[in-house]
Amino acid sequence: MNAADQEFHVKRQTCLGGSDAAAILGKSKWQTDFDVWLAKTGRSKPIEDNEAMYWGRTLEDIIAREYAQRKGVKIRRRGFIRDKQRPHMGANLDRVIVGHEDGPGVLEVKTAGAYTAADWWPDGTDQIPGYYLPQVAHYMAVTGYTWAAVAVLIGGSDFRTYDSPREDLYIDALVEIEEKWWRD
Repeated sequence: MNAADQEFHVKRQTCLGGSDAAAILGKSKWQTDFDVWLAKTGRSKPIEDNEAMYWGRTLEDIIAREYAQRKGVKIRRRGFIRDKQRPHMGANLDRVIVGHEDGPGVLEVKTAGAYTAADWWPDGTDQIPGYYLPQVAHYMAVTGYTWAAVAVLIGGSDFRTYDSPREDLYIDALVEIEEKWWRD
């Protein structure tokens, strides 16, 4: 692991990130809230890289650029940020959508294979899989943005996009749950 990756993992250990949100709510297919606790307290082994993770990272730039081209928007990298009012919440955004009529938005980039393809609704709806909704809401909570978009490449050839408007009731409940989880 290079120095930048090590620094990122140290930062991630000091707060809850978007991918932790689904686990805390019991919605994650990949980890539990106990797994998050083990990671935050330094008791877990680093997650082993696998093919899905490799291809997700490798295709992230391509999918993000394709989203920008198809939607006629500009995107930029933002990197890790921490919520100023709630330092136990952080976000490592894939991209930020800039210059949009609705203001800046979060762009979350995903890849999906055969096993999760059925979880994705038709292109253009606001229906993202329930295990990604907490992540997107967490990012809107941290950034204060009023909307987010998800771009996914399914099976290497099915490109879909989803707009997710800010739902303050959901975000407020999520923030409260995360705060209690972090404190307790």
